[in-house]
Amino acid sequence: MSRGLTRAGVGSLLMLTLTGLGCRKGEPGGDLVLRGRGVYMTSCIACHNPDPSRPGNLGPAVQGASLKLLRLRVLKAQYPPGYTPKRTTRLMTPLPHLAGEIDALHAFLNR
Repeated sequence: MSRGLTRAGVGSLLMLTLTGLGCRKGEPGGDLVLRGRGVYMTSCIACHNPDPSRPGNLGPAVQGASLKLLRLRVLKAQYPPGYTPKRTTRLMTPLPHLAGEIDALHAFLNR
């Protein structure tokens, strides 16, 4: 048996470390922010940067995104009327399974 960390172990350690940064449980909105961080880290960083203030390989920086934008973009792959996208690509597909997590995602991106 190997004494080092496995790939899964390194991934789990990284996730725990990232989740532990920033807002803490017990702070105002802390639980919602932590849940949003988990949603972001598991569902968004394939395209967006792990640091939401920076652009990712495929997706733009998303820090500060409005609740209206998140609802439309994440759930329906649409933009609010009059919104000018940061990128002209239309790669993002709807993620309806995140319907119950939009408030948490918003809390994390606007902490």
